[in-house]
Amino acid sequence: MDRNPPQKVKKILRQEVRFARPVPDCANPILTFHHFDPPWCDKQHHNPEGMIALCRSHHDLADAGNWTRSQLCSFKQNPPNLELIRKKFLWADSKVLYRLGGNYAANCPYILTISGVPIIWHTTSQDGRILFCLDIRNEENFQILFIEENFLSTEYTKIEDLSINTHENLLKVWLGNHKVGLELRLRHLSLDELAAQLDKDVTKALSTLEKFLPSNLLETMPKPDVSFVLDFAERECLNTDNKIAILDFLKATLFGRGKCVKIRNGIVTGSEFHFCFSHNNGGAAFAL
Repeated sequence: MDRNPPQKVKKILRQEVRFARPVPDCANPILTFHHFDPPWCDKQHHNPEGMIALCRSHHDLADAGNWTRSQLCSFKQNPPNLELIRKKFLWADSKVLYRLGGNYAANCPYILTISGVPIIWHTTSQDGRILFCLDIRNEENFQILFIEENFLSTEYTKIEDLSINTHENLLKVWLGNHKVGLELRLRHLSLDELAAQLDKDVTKALSTLEKFLPSNLLETMPKPDVSFVLDFAERECLNTDNKIAILDFLKATLFGRGKCVKIRNGIVTGSEFHFCFSHNNGGAAFAL
């Protein structure tokens, strides 16, 4: 049996501890999953009643026997009553390329606005680092989760699920059956790896067009040329390690003043949204 629990078990355990580690005086939302009743070495299982979500350091302490079974049960039954879950991402890139489905943007302070409301944007630190900002609201315009200059905050009562991996480069947050939220990944790609991603995006774009255009018209269309994206990325987006930092929005349902934008399977749909305000600062946006 794989020691990594199924997603449905992870979700139960994250919700149980209110999306932050349950050990007193700690509130880290980066969680791993500890088997204690019985321990994994005695029986391989994924029974959530005998497991608990802990941060990596407290997971190691639990493996070393620092808490009894009854103490771990008490942690499960008495999670911290946090007003806010807070986490600062230590992302330190000076240049970032954003990907929303098959759309790319760079050097743009406002990446996505909906009905004139900033949803995805960034600022720049004094030492030149990009500081990421995100505002997730529901249909009624109530704020669900906020990231201000790499600093995340949310109330556990507002969300259905929150997951941050141990490398701090994958964030998932959803409210009720993917009704509102996103899945966001930070990747560092070489130019060759970016080229491979662009080829996948082109293939996806063409397969989508096949659903709407007659085959004879589709055959006459030239394949999208992504060389200008690669040229721009090489010129404007390479960091000192010769890698391109990509904030990749894998999936999302986002609202601004009641209007919705969705990202699914590489496709962006919605109304009254603008992707990338770049006209006066040398930025650029590309849609495949």
